[in-house]
Amino acid sequence: MGREWKSERKEKEKEIPLLQSQMALLDKAYNSSDSSSIRDQLTAFISDFAEQHDCVVTEIPEKAFYASSQLNIQTNKFVVRGKYHQLLRLLDAVESNYNYTAKVVSVKYYSLKDLQTKQTNLYLAMITQSFRQHEPENKTP
Repeated sequence: MGREWKSERKEKEKEIPLLQSQMALLDKAYNSSDSSSIRDQLTAFISDFAEQHDCVVTEIPEKAFYASSQLNIQTNKFVVRGKYHQLLRLLDAVESNYNYTAKVVSVKYYSLKDLQTKQTNLYLAMITQSFRQHEPENKTP
């Protein structure tokens, strides 16, 4: 039993550098110039992707912010129009590049007919959330 515990501990210790690098990514994202830096990064990334892949960001991202004494939660909604494969690539790119700073929590594909052009357009509505835990304050007696 003692050997199994030591083996498990060594395995967990190997994960420490990866966890530290993930924490550094989070700190960098949250400690940028202001609290909306993650939203700004996502907006820039999605806009650049859309421009390069013949998609259109159709709604300026909505932002909802919740704060408690222990946790801040930032929710952003993005709506992009494009072809299915391009929208799927965008979703994959966001999930891959922002995996530790902004989780994709909801995705909805839907189509709307444009009455002026009489074409049906495909849309991707994507909601992301970012969480930040407050550091406990050191109270000295």
